[in-house]
Amino acid sequence: MTAEVYQKFNPLLHGGFAASDGKKDELLSTEFIRKFTHYAKSRIKPVMTQEAQEKICNEYAKLRSEQEQKTLPVTARQLETMIR
Repeated sequence: MTAEVYQKFNPLLHGGFAASDGKKDELLSTEFIRKFTHYAKSRIKPVMTQEAQEKICNEYAKLRSEQEQKTLPVTARQLETMIR
Protein backbone atom coordinates (compact mmCIF):
# COMPACT_ATOMS: atom_id res chain seq x y z
CA MET A 1 0.00 0.00 0.00
CA THR A 2 1.44 3.36 -0.98
CA ALA A 3 1.09 6.43 1.17
CA GLU A 4 -0.31 9.66 -0.22
CA VAL A 5 2.59 12.06 -0.61
CA TYR A 6 0.59 15.24 0.00
CA GLN A 7 -2.15 16.10 2.49
CA LYS A 8 -5.50 17.10 1.05
CA PHE A 9 -6.02 20.82 1.60
CA ASN A 10 -8.34 21.51 4.51
CA PRO A 11 -9.07 25.23 5.06
CA LEU A 12 -9.81 24.62 8.74
CA LEU A 13 -6.35 23.09 9.29
CA HIS A 14 -4.32 24.94 6.67
CA GLY A 15 -6.06 28.30 6.60
CA GLY A 16 -2.94 30.42 7.02
CA PHE A 17 -0.72 28.15 4.93
CA ALA A 18 -1.58 29.51 1.48
CA ALA A 19 1.25 31.45 -0.14
CA SER A 20 0.93 35.22 -0.43
CA ASP A 21 1.06 35.09 -4.24
CA GLY A 22 -2.12 33.02 -4.34
CA LYS A 23 -0.29 29.79 -5.18
CA LYS A 24 -1.31 26.96 -2.88
CA ASP A 25 1.68 25.09 -1.43
CA GLU A 26 1.28 21.41 -0.65
CA LEU A 27 1.90 19.77 2.73
CA LEU A 28 3.54 16.35 2.98
CA SER A 29 1.34 13.71 4.60
CA THR A 30 2.23 12.26 8.00
CA GLU A 31 2.28 8.73 6.60
CA PHE A 32 4.70 9.75 3.84
CA ILE A 33 7.03 11.48 6.35
CA ARG A 34 6.93 8.39 8.60
CA LYS A 35 7.84 6.07 5.72
CA PHE A 36 10.54 8.40 4.40
CA THR A 37 12.10 8.71 7.86
CA HIS A 38 12.16 4.92 8.20
CA TYR A 39 13.74 4.59 4.74
CA ALA A 40 16.37 7.26 5.47
CA LYS A 41 17.33 5.75 8.84
CA SER A 42 17.73 2.29 7.33
CA ARG A 43 19.61 3.27 4.16
CA ILE A 44 21.48 6.54 4.61
CA LYS A 45 24.76 6.34 6.54
CA PRO A 46 26.41 9.79 6.72
CA VAL A 47 30.18 10.04 7.16
CA MET A 48 31.76 12.94 9.04
CA THR A 49 34.66 14.65 7.29
CA GLN A 50 37.95 15.37 9.01
CA GLU A 51 37.25 19.11 8.75
CA ALA A 52 33.90 18.69 10.51
CA GLN A 53 35.52 16.60 13.25
CA GLU A 54 38.11 19.28 13.90
CA LYS A 55 35.49 22.05 13.96
CA ILE A 56 33.30 20.17 16.44
CA CYS A 57 36.32 19.31 18.59
CA ASN A 58 37.46 22.93 18.71
CA GLU A 59 33.98 24.30 19.50
CA TYR A 60 33.41 21.70 22.23
CA ALA A 61 36.80 22.50 23.79
CA LYS A 62 35.92 26.21 23.69
CA LEU A 63 32.58 25.55 25.42
CA ARG A 64 34.30 23.44 28.09
CA SER A 65 36.86 26.18 28.79
CA GLU A 66 34.11 28.80 29.12
CA GLN A 67 31.82 26.70 31.34
CA GLU A 68 32.84 28.54 34.52
CA GLN A 69 30.92 31.57 33.25
CA LYS A 70 27.69 29.60 32.80
CA THR A 71 25.32 28.03 35.28
CA LEU A 72 24.98 24.66 33.50
CA PRO A 73 27.96 22.36 32.96
CA VAL A 74 28.97 21.30 29.44
CA THR A 75 28.72 17.52 29.20
CA ALA A 76 29.19 14.74 26.66
CA ARG A 77 25.51 15.11 25.82
CA GLN A 78 26.22 18.54 24.28
CA LEU A 79 29.01 16.95 22.24
CA GLU A 80 26.59 14.32 20.91
CA THR A 81 24.13 17.08 20.02
CA MET A 82 26.81 18.96 18.11
CA ILE A 83 27.67 15.82 16.15
CA ARG A 84 24.06 15.33 15.08
